[in-house]
Amino acid sequence: MEEVVQTHINALRELYRRIAEAASGMGGAATEVNVPRRLAANAAGTRHQTVPALIVSLPDSFHIEFGPSNALGSGNMLSVRARRLHHGAPRSDWTFNLVQGDWQYSNQHLSNDAIRKCLMPEDPKPLVSLG
Repeated sequence: MEEVVQTHINALRELYRRIAEAASGMGGAATEVNVPRRLAANAAGTRHQTVPALIVSLPDSFHIEFGPSNALGSGNMLSVRARRLHHGAPRSDWTFNLVQGDWQYSNQHLSNDAIRKCLMPEDPKPLVSLG
């Protein structure tokens, strides 16, 4: 299990590096923090595991909290939820999944363009041709 936990931590750090790089390029800042995740509940009580998370702050009061949905090492699956807030109001959450060593969004490879799109409060509007 420790090997899976370390693999998950390494994958998270690589994802967070990509997100932080994109945020920086958009005038934002990213801070890695540790958050508790519930491991299991038994007669002795609930146990928690500390996992890395990432807080991104962007212009116009847009904030995104990235963190694993569950404790690390519980199976080979790893999902990261991006909780998006604009002026304190929730926006649609995004979920990234680690599938066979590849980060994915909507069952496709997680591109840098998709990361940048996640870092925008609204989806970009399509260009309209007036001619």
